[in-house]
Amino acid sequence: MTTGATGAENGMAITLEATVVRSPAALSADLGEETVVLSVEAERYFGMDAIAADIWTRIAAPCRVADLCAALAAAYDAPPATIQADVLTLLESLVQYRMVTVTHDP
Repeated sequence: MTTGATGAENGMAITLEATVVRSPAALSADLGEETVVLSVEAERYFGMDAIAADIWTRIAAPCRVADLCAALAAAYDAPPATIQADVLTLLESLVQYRMVTVTHDP
């Protein structure tokens, strides 16, 4: 199932087994040290720091959340639990504003 709603809205939270990908309707641009992502549908934008921008780059193609977190934990030498919590929080926000779609495979 693909969703443009938050986990709370559709009864399904984003899990480590979910697959995420950028929405084709989300526009992004690099502005110096920041990346800005615009959701035309939700009329919202996000300013992203370097790590959030790295996540945005990594989800240009469909990516399993667990694989994304593992790659980020290795790249940033951070505790996996911290990475997972931060990634899930960011993804929930991006889904809420229709910037990312989520697929939960049975």
